[in-house]
Amino acid sequence: MAFIDTFIEMRNGAAAIEMQTQLEKLIGAVRATRKAGKLTLTLAVKPATKGDDVDMVFVQDTIKADCPQPNKKETVFFVNPENQLSRQDQRQMNMLDGMKEIDFSPKGTPKEVR
Repeated sequence: MAFIDTFIEMRNGAAAIEMQTQLEKLIGAVRATRKAGKLTLTLAVKPATKGDDVDMVFVQDTIKADCPQPNKKETVFFVNPENQLSRQDQRQMNMLDGMKEIDFSPKGTPKEVR
C-alpha cells in the first residue's frame, strides 16, 4: 500500500482531516505574521505482539503545527535603586508637580456682538 493510501486509512481518515486542518491553521498564521512555520507528522510504529514474528504493527500519528507568533511590543520601565520597575524615571521631576489647572470656562452670560 502506498504511503498516501496508508495515511488516509489512519484513524479512519481522521489523521488526514487533522493534517489538513493544521495545515490551514499554519498557512493562516504565516500569512498573518509573514514568518515561517512548520507542520510535522511523526509516525510511531511498534510491534503488536511480543513473539519472534512481527506480522502486525501499531502505528500512531502525531501531527503538530508550529505556527509563527506575532511580535509583541516591548514596554519601557525604569529601575529604581531597590531593583523595582517603574514607568516613571525617579531621577526626573514630575511635570505635573506645582502646576495648577486653569479654568477657561466663560464667566457670566454671553452677549451678542453686532
